Amino acid sequence: MKCITIFNIQIIGSLFKKSQILSKKISFKYFCNNDFISIRKFSIINKYPKYFTTISIADFNNKADQLLHIISEKIINTQDQNLIDDIDCHDEFLNITFRYKDRQSSSGTIVISKQSATKQMWYSSPMRPPDYFEFENNWKSKRSGLSLFEVLESDLFEGTGLKFNFLEK
Repeated sequence: MKCITIFNIQIIGSLFKKSQILSKKISFKYFCNNDFISIRKFSIINKYPKYFTTISIADFNNKADQLLHIISEKIINTQDQNLIDDIDCHDEFLNITFRYKDRQSSSGTIVISKQSATKQMWYSSPMRPPDYFEFENNWKSKRSGLSLFEVLESDLFEGTGLKFNFLEK
């Protein structure tokens, strides 16, 4: 009677680094009838897509600083300041505190932070789940496909009722 052995590639894969590709012949010997099971070549498939950008650190820092400057200047120069409580741009963070248009006492904060290590801009808002954006011709989310300006404009409009156009000069 032959022995039937079932391999769980995920278990075998956990013995190696997740993204490593194995090109050598690997043989597993099982003592049921001295059968050999060979795996010539396989790759460990990562469940999550790899997010990376080809922009250099210097370019990233320039683009990120420009982004934070554009957003803060546009909000500071808006005509209707009664719903925007505070704009605080320091270190690598931009905090936008606002009052909701339909609630007298409640306020919300949008945080945009520069993450140099991953070359990403992280975005947090009370109107949506956190997201991150990478620069590829513009600041775009790989999760939602939206640009950072689209998300920010939408959240500010939903929260305050104010319309912004960050691309308009």
